[in-house]
Amino acid sequence: MQPQENPNDPTEGKTSGRIRIFLALIPDEGSRDRLFRKTRSTVPSQSDRWTHPDDLHMTLLFGDAQPKICHPAWKKAVETAADSLSTETVSHVERTGRITWDSKRKFLALEFPPEAPFWREADRVYHLLSERLMGTAPVRTLWPHLTLARHVLIKRESVFEIGTIANQILVETPLRWTRVRLLESPLGNLNQSPRYRTLFERLLDS
Repeated sequence: MQPQENPNDPTEGKTSGRIRIFLALIPDEGSRDRLFRKTRSTVPSQSDRWTHPDDLHMTLLFGDAQPKICHPAWKKAVETAADSLSTETVSHVERTGRITWDSKRKFLALEFPPEAPFWREADRVYHLLSERLMGTAPVRTLWPHLTLARHVLIKRESVFEIGTIANQILVETPLRWTRVRLLESPLGNLNQSPRYRTLFERLLDS
């Protein structure tokens, strides 16, 4: 499956002074920190483009640059998503995943089985909110994943090793989605970590 555009790469559509906003699902801190620490240490790299653990998220809807007058509608969308997903969150955890690596774009992601009821409901919410906020239906289904790194040089055998480690972590401490956030991402600031700022959030009941 080819990676979809998401806000982890601030070089796409770069425009000075603009602020992008997006809706995101946030993983629990314990699993998130273990995933970052273990996968990052597996692959020695000079790149600093590994996603900061505080920035790890699953993009639910990308809004691009939105004027502040539109922010209340996006905050309302956070509540809609949280209300819709809270029931499924009670029983849903990520116990397995698959590493995807695009060698051309040097894009590394951990993707989750999309057939789970939680992700089917998330896809429904994604389509609903896209039509409501962006005025158009998305052309693709939601891609459940965490972006671990961009623009890193990784050998194929290391990709396999990362996948093994990630699945071991998920077996030992299954990942849970704990909240929905409205995040902003300033363009053109490649070195700041974490890069995203929370504008609004709602906890997922569990």
